[in-house]
Amino acid sequence: MRRILFGVLVLVGTLSARSWERCRTLVVGFRTDNRPFGYNRLDAQRPGIEYELISAIARHHNRTFTVREVASQREGEELLDRDQIDLLIGSVKSTPELRQRFNATAPYFRTGLGIIVLRSNQNVFTLGDLNGRPVAATPESNADRLIENFIPQARLEIVPTSADGLAMLQRNEAEGMVHDRSTLQSEVARNPSLRLLDVSLSEDNYVIAVNRTRSAQVLENINAALTKLTEARGTEVPAIAAIFTRYNLGYTVRQGGVTAGGAVRPNPPPGGSTTTGTATSGGTAIAPPPAGGSVEDRVRRLETQVQDLQRTIVDLQARTRR
Repeated sequence: MRRILFGVLVLVGTLSARSWERCRTLVVGFRTDNRPFGYNRLDAQRPGIEYELISAIARHHNRTFTVREVASQREGEELLDRDQIDLLIGSVKSTPELRQRFNATAPYFRTGLGIIVLRSNQNVFTLGDLNGRPVAATPESNADRLIENFIPQARLEIVPTSADGLAMLQRNEAEGMVHDRSTLQSEVARNPSLRLLDVSLSEDNYVIAVNRTRSAQVLENINAALTKLTEARGTEVPAIAAIFTRYNLGYTVRQGGVTAGGAVRPNPPPGGSTTTGTATSGGTAIAPPPAGGSVEDRVRRLETQVQDLQRTIVDLQARTRR
C-alpha cells in the first residue's frame, strides 16, 4: 500500500510540474521601471537589455515568449507565486530569500547599489554627507540594512518604485536615492541634472527567477542558453556582450568567465548576493580575499587597495570643495 501511495504521489508531482516540452511559449514577467535593463515597449530599436536577453534565450531553444509587464520585483514575485508566469527578469538579485521561494539561474550581470543626488546639491559628495538627510530607496534593495551600516544617521524613505524615488529627489524631498548602480549610470547619462556618488554599497548578482512548479529541465535549459550566450569564439564578441554594448554598458570577456559591470562568475557560490561591510568606490563592492593565495587573489587585493585609495581621494576632494 505504501509503495502504491508513493507511486501516486510521484506521478502527481510529475504531472503538476510543467515540463520543458510544454513550455513552447514562455510567459515572462518583465520589469518596466529599471531602464536600460527593463522592458520598454515604446522603443522597438532598444526594448531593453533583458528583453533582448530573453529573446536570445528563446531563439537558442527554438521557443517563443509572451510579455507580462510588472512594475516592481515584488509584483513579479506575486505572479510567480500565483503560477501566472514562467520566468521573472528585471534586475532580480540573487539572495538566499529569493532562492528559498523560487529557482534561479546562474548570474548574468554583477553590479552594486549606488547613490544618486542632484548635481546642484553641493552638500553631498560622500556617504557621510548623507547623515541626517532623507534618502529614498525601494523595498527590494535591502537599503535599510545597508544604510544602517554605512549611513546610520540618514533618514530612510521607502518608495514603491525607483521612479518614485527619482521624483522625490527632483522635488527636493530626498537628497539621495539608492538603486542599482548600473541603472543609475544610465539615468545620469540621460539626465545631466543628476550626479552619481563614487561609491557602491553592495555586490549584487542579477538572475532570472524561475517558477518552482516548472520541471528542473526548464532551469537547466535556461542556464545552458546563458552559458552559450557568454561563449567567445576566436575574435567574435559573445552574443551577450553585443547586447550590453548596444546599451552603452561594458561587458568584458576574461579567461574562465565573462564579466559585466563587475563580473559574472561561471560557477557562482550559493546565495549570490553579498554585503562586504565596507563601502568601496567604483562599480562594485568586492570583499578582500584572504592573504596569500593565487595570482588572481593578489590582483583582487590590489584592486581593492586601489579602490580604497580612490575613495580617500574623493573624500579629500569633497572636503576641499566645501
